[in-house]
Amino acid sequence: MGALRTSRGSSKSDAISTRPMSGLSGIAIDFPATVERYGNDIDCAIDNFAEASATCVEGERELFCTLLGEKVVGICIVTKLDVVPAGINPDWPNLSGFIMNPYRGIGLGRFSLEQRLEIVHKNFGNNAWTLVRDGNLVSEHLVQSVGFKQTTSPPDENNRMLYTYDASNL
Repeated sequence: MGALRTSRGSSKSDAISTRPMSGLSGIAIDFPATVERYGNDIDCAIDNFAEASATCVEGERELFCTLLGEKVVGICIVTKLDVVPAGINPDWPNLSGFIMNPYRGIGLGRFSLEQRLEIVHKNFGNNAWTLVRDGNLVSEHLVQSVGFKQTTSPPDENNRMLYTYDASNL
């Protein structure tokens, strides 16, 4: 297995690669909605991902690629959103991300989440929130294992459960 690292989309550092060129084609297969969100085809998605990376601002929106060796195997975001779920402080960032098949189950999701939590501590304070699709037992276990607490039941209108993170309570 290659080295694990997270590539960060940030205007602050040119030493860390933000070029997701190879590897995003697999994301198109596993996560077509993400490709659609960034454009209607993989080339558009790559261009829009690069553009999104360029708009990152430390402490506001940070975009990362999870790499296995030189291959992009996932994407993750730490961002403040204009609209947040009820009861969430708008200063708390949302954490979202995924690892594509067949790279799940080897620790990359945990690695990615731990890296995002380091960014939360460094740039956003002690709190964060995330949404997990109800019934996604792997993701539910992962977020709970690093300290997130489920705060909603039943799921929202998109069948997602809200989890919050407070490092001061760990």
